[in-house]
Amino acid sequence: MDKAQLGMDDVNYPPFSFPSLYSPHLMHLQIRLRRYRSNYSFKDPKQSHILALKIPHTHFHHILSQASVTPGHGKTMTADEKAKPVRVQWDPERSVDMKVLPYRSIQIGISGEVAREWVDWIERIEDVTDVARRLKRAVDEGDLDGIGEEEPVRRGLAREERVYEVDEELRKILEMDVG
Repeated sequence: MDKAQLGMDDVNYPPFSFPSLYSPHLMHLQIRLRRYRSNYSFKDPKQSHILALKIPHTHFHHILSQASVTPGHGKTMTADEKAKPVRVQWDPERSVDMKVLPYRSIQIGISGEVAREWVDWIERIEDVTDVARRLKRAVDEGDLDGIGEEEPVRRGLAREERVYEVDEELRKILEMDVG
């Protein structure tokens, strides 16, 4: 699927409101979708498709380099942090059966010019709605209770995820080494 098939070929921004939230981790995104985003695409006609977007790593790095980390626990952002067009937050990763895993997943909020800019960087668009719906069916039927992370991948309900390596400068921006 490409931008033209989505009706995006004549526009320089995506057909959704800004800021938008993205997750590079498909399983994390599917769990978020199950919990409160789109209920695996069943929540609302405006959320009837779940798309996986592929952009070059250099552009993804560029997006992340403009980020400020959303503070937690009563902390506030500085004016400089608030002015940045990208926000990230680190959420606990969860298994399909909602158990907390020993690592976190990044959530990325993109706004302003970056949100309009990144659409031109899309190399591939994949409709993963069917995968999300099959995952929902398996969860609803209890087929995935108590299983490890590998089983949904083996069944084609999730992708094998790889660690995204980043340089020291980006690790600092994203506060990856902060306890």
